[in-house]
Amino acid sequence: MKSPQIIIHRSEYVGRLRKLWIFIDGEKKAYIKNGGSVTLDIDPGNHEIIVSMDYLTSNKLELTLGYGETVHLECGSTLKGMKLFFSPFIFIAAYLFSSVKVFYIKQI
Repeated sequence: MKSPQIIIHRSEYVGRLRKLWIFIDGEKKAYIKNGGSVTLDIDPGNHEIIVSMDYLTSNKLELTLGYGETVHLECGSTLKGMKLFFSPFIFIAAYLFSSVKVFYIKQI
């Protein structure tokens, strides 16, 4: 039987010169550059996925995958539009409060 796969795409303005690290079940698995994508084979079952850059992390995405399943995910920055002007304050808030997220990961 074929292992489940997750395919993660990234496109953003903030942090575009840096890579985001992908953590699956708390373990660093890969990184993704801006405009790129990465395909990961993982074991079937329940998984928790986050992306991180330095001390900044995304929301936790919980997935349940079966054999042969392929899931497409998207990750990037939550700082878009007017939020870009306030980004220095948002970065400080994200450092001080773990509930403030600068990055996201979602299923598409």
